[in-house]
Amino acid sequence: MTVRVLHRRRVLVPVVVAVAAVVGVIAFLSVGVGSSNRSRWTASLAYVPPAPPNSVPPTVVTHEVFDSPVVQTMTCTHDKFCLAVGFGFPSIARSATEPVSTYNALLLANGKWGKVSLPTPPTPPSQLLMNVTCTAGASCVATGAASGSKFNPNTGWGDAFLVAGSGVVTVRRVVPPKEFVGYDSHCSGTSHCLMVGKVFTGVNPAAIVSGTLEMRDEKVSRPLGRKHRSGLSGISCPASNTCYAVGYLTVGRRNQEAVVVEGNGTNWHRMPLPHLDGHSSSLQSISCASVTSCVAVGEITRDGVPSRPLALEMLDGSWSTMSISQAVLNHGDFTAVTCFTATECLAVGDGSTSTSSPTSGGTAASFQGGDWQVIQVPKVAISMDHLACLNSDECFAIAGQDIIEFKR
Repeated sequence: MTVRVLHRRRVLVPVVVAVAAVVGVIAFLSVGVGSSNRSRWTASLAYVPPAPPNSVPPTVVTHEVFDSPVVQTMTCTHDKFCLAVGFGFPSIARSATEPVSTYNALLLANGKWGKVSLPTPPTPPSQLLMNVTCTAGASCVATGAASGSKFNPNTGWGDAFLVAGSGVVTVRRVVPPKEFVGYDSHCSGTSHCLMVGKVFTGVNPAAIVSGTLEMRDEKVSRPLGRKHRSGLSGISCPASNTCYAVGYLTVGRRNQEAVVVEGNGTNWHRMPLPHLDGHSSSLQSISCASVTSCVAVGEITRDGVPSRPLALEMLDGSWSTMSISQAVLNHGDFTAVTCFTATECLAVGDGSTSTSSPTSGGTAASFQGGDWQVIQVPKVAISMDHLACLNSDECFAIAGQDIIEFKR
């Protein structure tokens, strides 16, 4: 009996090893090829505004169009469409009721970017849109500011309206709380929305507005208090009752300190962050693959050293500093991030540093579970300030007047 068992083992072991080897080779090839393909992002210009008649020739950027509208922020509904909003360049108003700047919006529909017809801004002399979000359907709300001075949103109030997925704008207008300007937002389902930003009263504290898409029954929270100058610029909600928002808190006269707050939409608390060996730091954007996995990006400045990109990672409620390669450090700051999984993210930012030339473009990097690596972007791209994705293989970033597309 013992001899038979040993003989059977001698026969089975080589077979098992051979099968395991074949499976291992197949797995290695599939993972290697898949990760290699997915790790290679390419960037190209997806939209350049047409030059108006009698436009002034470009100065720095080769295709820059004088007096052409700028896009400020955008959102994408998964595999449906993207909406980017912003403002027109300021000009000299010919009357007290004529706007100095106007609303601007671009819509990606059927694979092509195009202008969206918007209603006339309600309050002169300047208006701009700084935030946009969409529900699970095709309805979106864009908010911004209308200012009493020529081009200073800090003294104005927010204004918002609904935009349908087809690009048709409804006539009904919604207004968020007075003197609140939102920089990022999140809507769960078709009803409840959160908007992060700041209130331009007193010391200008950070604020989070909770309400419906139409800004009804809104409530304002100040998670960093009322006595400190602060702001929140990014939010991510991996679950209906769990959200994270990032920004800064002013320390002393001028220095800033990066902050992350966690909450359920009503109650918020500040999360402890690792010690950042810098003079000043701030976080601009956050993306969470799950309730226990998030990445936040921004910038950090040290004494005598130009600002550099900052990336923090949260695992199981604890934040730590992410490793950034020297090549990425030399490219400028991070302004926006999107994570598809806990180990796969895409980030864009400002490619200018104290030693860069005026023609320096934006910067982009991908994270593939180990380190941040540089993605080459078009030379004409200036600072990229926002990032939105149709899916895990196609994303868009805003670069002033242009839209940059990332594909793999």
